[in-house]
Amino acid sequence: MTKNMKLFLRINSLIILVLLLSSCTEKCDDCGDLTTKNVVYTDSLGNNIFFGDRAVLNPDSVYFQLNDSEPMPAAQNINKGSFSFFLSENYEKYIFILPNSTIDTLEFNVSQQKSKDCCGFKPKSTRTFLNSSEIQNTDPIMIVKDF
Repeated sequence: MTKNMKLFLRINSLIILVLLLSSCTEKCDDCGDLTTKNVVYTDSLGNNIFFGDRAVLNPDSVYFQLNDSEPMPAAQNINKGSFSFFLSENYEKYIFILPNSTIDTLEFNVSQQKSKDCCGFKPKSTRTFLNSSEIQNTDPIMIVKDF
């Protein structure tokens, strides 16, 4: 066998090995890919009531609660003018506590979706409910409140 033939076989063997190893992703579950949901509160005219120049309420006054956990300050996404949270199969209720003790409860039907960013799956909402009434399953979730 010539020196060139041996080199050719080694290179082909390495290529086949790399292809075989890269195709073994079915058993992985390294996915830290999370689904972010955003909630935007507007008045009946479509003005954001917590963010921007037409805001009438302080976003720091909004609290967030998962199921029956302790309320915590809601995560603010100032760039989107929204409150954000991660969707999970482990929680049924996502509760927003607004000024004047107004409570909004979001619930989701959740399925799994193949992630584009890793080899695992991430949660995906298929239906959305606000205070027990089904609403559009969109992101951001738009909630109209007049204070």
